[in-house]
Amino acid sequence: MTARHALFAPLLALFLLAAPGIALTAVENDSQAPVLAAAREANAVYQRHLQTLFRDLSGDDETSRIRAIARLGRSSDLAVVPRLIPLLNPDTESDAIVSASILALTQLRADISQELRMIIQRHPRLRAAAYNGLARLEMWGAEDWRSRSDDSDAALRASGITNLGGDEGRNAPGAGEILAEALLTDSNPHIRRMAAIGLSRLGDYSFGPQLARALTDPNPRVRRFAAEGLAAIGYQEGIPNILMAMQSNVAGDHLARALTSLSGEDFGYDHRSSMPQRQAAIDRAFTWYTNQQR
Repeated sequence: MTARHALFAPLLALFLLAAPGIALTAVENDSQAPVLAAAREANAVYQRHLQTLFRDLSGDDETSRIRAIARLGRSSDLAVVPRLIPLLNPDTESDAIVSASILALTQLRADISQELRMIIQRHPRLRAAAYNGLARLEMWGAEDWRSRSDDSDAALRASGITNLGGDEGRNAPGAGEILAEALLTDSNPHIRRMAAIGLSRLGDYSFGPQLARALTDPNPRVRRFAAEGLAAIGYQEGIPNILMAMQSNVAGDHLARALTSLSGEDFGYDHRSSMPQRQAAIDRAFTWYTNQQR
């Protein structure tokens, strides 16, 4: 074997390990024979490795099965997908096996979206793993987002609303409607707060009325982020709502900053001042807003 072949053979062997079954189309001659022999040996080693993993996969020891599933998921070999698909059945497999298989198959970029949606509908305890699988595959649809935002599990609803309000959901169909509904109706203040933040990031002016209504929320932090959302989208029609909310002085400092941002004016409101002083500042702002409408 020449020096050039000695360097090239391991590279070709590694390439075949990463992509088993590739057709060897080169014409075998005296100069290529050592390289092709090394490639065949590498492929044979890989096939033996696969058979070992398949034996572990069909065994009785759950730890060994999960380890085999994980290794198959990292193999980049789509030929193993048919061996993993049957493991997505929660009726015959443990939750640990199903969860490991979801992760492995999504690493292989296998389209298992139908199976994941069926798991979400029929097997509540595996919803989180299935939702995360859809997210990894980037196969979220409007109904997937709505299903997660309506989930009975508050933790799943919270993560769904948080993701929908971030970069992941920026172009999701119906994102604004789902966030607005959560802002006004969800029983969990953390979820309402994340919905307000999501609408602010979405930047859609048409959801100003929902943010304005949220200024009456009993949770101060929801009021804060609703006010900041109004400022972020430039919804000046929400100024009267801000002024009415300021009268209770709940999250007053945040409301005052939003008012200044929307109006471009400082009316002298200080949430630490006395009630008459706060009311005087609110009255000045009401007068200014009324004059702006003429």
